[in-house]
Amino acid sequence: MTEVNEASLSITKPVSGWNKLSNADFRRFFMALTKAALNGFTGKWLDLIEHLGDAVAALGPEYGPGERAWILIRNALAHAIFELAAENADKLCQEEEIDYSECCDSLDLSLEQSKLTIDSSFFHSPTELPILESIREPFVQWLVRHGLPEAMAHTVSARLPSYFSLRSERRVATHANYLCTY
Repeated sequence: MTEVNEASLSITKPVSGWNKLSNADFRRFFMALTKAALNGFTGKWLDLIEHLGDAVAALGPEYGPGERAWILIRNALAHAIFELAAENADKLCQEEEIDYSECCDSLDLSLEQSKLTIDSSFFHSPTELPILESIREPFVQWLVRHGLPEAMAHTVSARLPSYFSLRSERRVATHANYLCTY
């Protein structure tokens, strides 16, 4: 039997921030929202996600450590998925516009259905987060639906953990409010 000497943190989806607008910086919010809209119009999807996150942060909702961890994991996963899709855009079906919202919905559903907990080992080895394995199959299905051959889709999705690791490290480095002690 192994002893667990450190605390773990239960990951929870944040409650609506509309009830927490006491510290809102509306100038920063509208600037970030404008940048996000421009990124959307020009097709810069990774920048769009970044600016939408900044817009939400400008509203100033006070989130607990579990909610901040959920946001960190969700944003890092979305960035990793979009980056992998962008790298393979030339192999995806170009006949119709790619619907990224379907992929985001699948990601959100997977996160909501899983009971995630993290401890300090998450920051040492984020690639071992269990949700990464469960999100890979829906990602493969999404890639195949958009024209990527199944074997290639599996190869692309196998890179998801390393991309997630890089993205989560970057998010923590650039957003100090993700850091929390527990």
